[in-house]
Amino acid sequence: FNRDIFLPSRTIQREYDITDNLSHLRGAHTLKFGGGFQATDVSTGNETFFGGRFNFGAAIPLANIIPAATLPALQAFLAANNPSLLPNLASPMNALQSFNLNLPIVYQQGFGTPEVNSYTYRYALYGQDTWKVRPNFTLTYGLRYSISDEPFYMPLDKNDFQPRFGFSWDPFNDGKTSIRGGAGIFAGYTIYSVPNVTKTLSGFAGDPINIVLATATSGALGLPSSFAVYQTLLAQGVIGTRTITAADLLQFGVTPRPGAPLEVRFRVEPNYETPMTYQASMGAQRDIGNGFSLEVSYLFTRGLHITRNRDINQFKATGPISPFTGQPTFIRFPTAAQVAAGLTSDFRNPLRLQDNIYESSANAFYHAGTVSVQRRFANNFSVNAHYTFSKSIDEVTDFNSDWSAQNPLNVRLDRAVSAFDQRHRAVFSGVFSSPFKNKIGADWTFAPIFIAGSGRPFNVLLGVDANADGRSQSDRPFAAGRNTGIGEPFYSFDARIARRFPFKETMFLELTFEGFNLFNRTNLQGINNVVAGLPIDQLRTLASTQARGDRTKAPTLPLGFTSAAAPRQLQFGVRFNF
Repeated sequence: FNRDIFLPSRTIQREYDITDNLSHLRGAHTLKFGGGFQATDVSTGNETFFGGRFNFGAAIPLANIIPAATLPALQAFLAANNPSLLPNLASPMNALQSFNLNLPIVYQQGFGTPEVNSYTYRYALYGQDTWKVRPNFTLTYGLRYSISDEPFYMPLDKNDFQPRFGFSWDPFNDGKTSIRGGAGIFAGYTIYSVPNVTKTLSGFAGDPINIVLATATSGALGLPSSFAVYQTLLAQGVIGTRTITAADLLQFGVTPRPGAPLEVRFRVEPNYETPMTYQASMGAQRDIGNGFSLEVSYLFTRGLHITRNRDINQFKATGPISPFTGQPTFIRFPTAAQVAAGLTSDFRNPLRLQDNIYESSANAFYHAGTVSVQRRFANNFSVNAHYTFSKSIDEVTDFNSDWSAQNPLNVRLDRAVSAFDQRHRAVFSGVFSSPFKNKIGADWTFAPIFIAGSGRPFNVLLGVDANADGRSQSDRPFAAGRNTGIGEPFYSFDARIARRFPFKETMFLELTFEGFNLFNRTNLQGINNVVAGLPIDQLRTLASTQARGDRTKAPTLPLGFTSAAAPRQLQFGVRFNF
């Protein structure tokens, strides 16, 4: 109901820094040494899930809402008169229909005291040498070491040694060519949300927040279903009027506490490491005359120890094959037939809905080749033209649990192109000033910019818990990989025209006209990537092809476009400089 699940969020952060650097010149060497200490005092109050949320998704078959006494007669009627409609009874309702019928598939809410206080201590030392080996060749090399002592349950990583190396070479010794390269290891800092979440939502006794959760099938456990919670509190006038309180849940026999049935908790792995990147680059730049320069470069980045969320409650998958994924599902509570067949629960604790840990196990890779032509401003114009061919690969989009791996037993299956991967991108810009000196033609400036980029990937999701692992946000149809859909390309032409009217040497009036997306191209962006409402044969097709948005579909339908970049915009301005 329009309240973000992490808001309100109040943070007061105080930083205390001590830094010292020393430089020493000795012959052809420039030596630098230094170190720093930083203490960060953070007081936060994040009301995570305090507003509560109900998820409505395409998960409930139409037959489930037809009275049991009526269903056989309806099935017989359809079989006799229109058999082609029978499969529709097994098809799930869409999210809007579920909302209209007051049938949420998940209820989730946090309770407790969100305020926590902490200190983070960070230490760093470094040393480097810039050695001018020859007039046309320079080497730079050094080593940095850092320690980040994070609060609460975060382990201390003492292995952050970060060597760096770089060089600059003028091979012809004529000042017109430069070849540069370098490589290094860079340690980042753990984002504060990781220790904060694993403190507030740990499920340890005494920690501040406990999450209550109900699903469409939790009634089978003797617990309230998400249907019962929503429909009861809606009838009582609670939903849509005020926030649900712990007292409202007493009528369902639910008390927020650690270890409660269907608990969701977040903890940190004992071997958690600081995120790091390995970076390397190489480039050559050449002055090609008339103020123009040409540069060709390559950049490589590898990210490692990237934080991901993983549910460790599952340890095997022995359930029936899912009709949506073609893969085994997870058995939480075995049926009598499954017990007779020797099957047991696939969960370490079947009453715990999610047992999330933040682990530093994800990787990322980025390769980019860039060609650029530049002309410095002279003779009334300058030009910048860049083209980048790149590829970005990663294994997780975010450590938020909504981006968890589809299969918690094989997180490597989520390795794919990044959500921000853009294979081709070209940018042309320039500044052109009027060469005329007369009253009409003087002091005009024209500055265009053209941007072209290939489409970015999107993730094709079912929107339902197809493998019964306790989460509905990450399951994909059949063998579809992560981010296998591709969005629309982007093209935009912007321009600025300005005219100056000088009054004195240091005073002038400037009139400007700016246009964005001047050709008013529709750059479609957002795509409805929840596809569980499609027929099974179409889901199989999506698993083996590259999904694309469909301009003919409404935004509420699978693969319909949901948003577009800004249309043409014009603005005028007046500025007086003195």
